[in-house]
Amino acid sequence: MTPENLIQEYLSALEKSDINKIFQLFKEDAIVVSPLYGEIKASSFYPELFEDTLASKITLKDIYYSSSVKNRIAAHFVYDWKMRNKSYVEFECMDVFELDKHSEKIERLTIIYDARQTRDEFDNLKKNNITMP
Repeated sequence: MTPENLIQEYLSALEKSDINKIFQLFKEDAIVVSPLYGEIKASSFYPELFEDTLASKITLKDIYYSSSVKNRIAAHFVYDWKMRNKSYVEFECMDVFELDKHSEKIERLTIIYDARQTRDEFDNLKKNNITMP
């Protein structure tokens, strides 16, 4: 699988909240660094993110390659996120993927965006601990 295909599959699975597909793309011990959730194992991050999500839409803008690290690639996209409490936020995001050199699976994902616009809605979601039936 090419890095572009991996990113496209990842973004598609993220948009659909497809946990099985997400886990196929990550190493078992992979780490996600998120402005809202902190540094956390992918195996914990995605179940929590998907529990917090009613719907999402992702619009890919571009894919970038590192000039210094062969196995590092980034995706620039717009993320439209409807949280389970029905709050809605839209923001531009850059996800930096570090791929395992042997398996070509995601070893580390760093999510970069200005969380100022999402922090209040996210904090309200977590404070009220709203769950869907």
